[in-house]
Amino acid sequence: MLSIKNWDNKTWITSTKYIKSFNNFLLKQKKLNKESKILDIGCGRGKIIGFLSTKLRLKNKPIGLDIENHKDKDKRITFKKISAIKYLENNKKKFDLILIKQTIHFFKKKELNTENKSRNDFFKGFVMNLLNPKVSLFFIAFFPSFLFHSNLSNEIQFLILGGIFWIQATLVFILVSLFSSKLNSLSRGYSLISNNIYLLEIGVYIFIVYWIVS
Repeated sequence: MLSIKNWDNKTWITSTKYIKSFNNFLLKQKKLNKESKILDIGCGRGKIIGFLSTKLRLKNKPIGLDIENHKDKDKRITFKKISAIKYLENNKKKFDLILIKQTIHFFKKKELNTENKSRNDFFKGFVMNLLNPKVSLFFIAFFPSFLFHSNLSNEIQFLILGGIFWIQATLVFILVSLFSSKLNSLSRGYSLISNNIYLLEIGVYIFIVYWIVS
């Protein structure tokens, strides 16, 4: 593989004119402010997000990822010499803007195949729930108390109650997912919420425990 070091040095892609034009384009496409969090995958010297940091007066330094550590990289960014895949797998931070330019062709096809990853995650979750003894133990322990008909066999009643349980559990999980998605979108606009989301989680857990105990 050819060396990619310095391939972009002193070319149109590092010119001030291009950087200003590109940032103006970004700001027309996406509403950003000083609270915004930005990630640049394949940032090179980080001039684009460095310029953007100054223009928006960002409170949080934009993060730039690259496999080459240039000596003349922009001081206005937080640079990390790491592959994007590894960083994203081990990092749970939320970003308002993620840039990926002149970089996508360096990724392998399997690294970008999110469809297979989603299928694997679904399969893992399905197997975990099948092997999870909590639901089985719950039905074994409490099922006799829910028998509702003397003429129906236990198997039929178990099937009916199991179906009801499945429907209500599915509805609850869907509502939780929708609420979480809405809360996540809301928190991105307020750094106070996004930076202290764990406190909100602790508060919710404490409320649930108090509600159950009382």
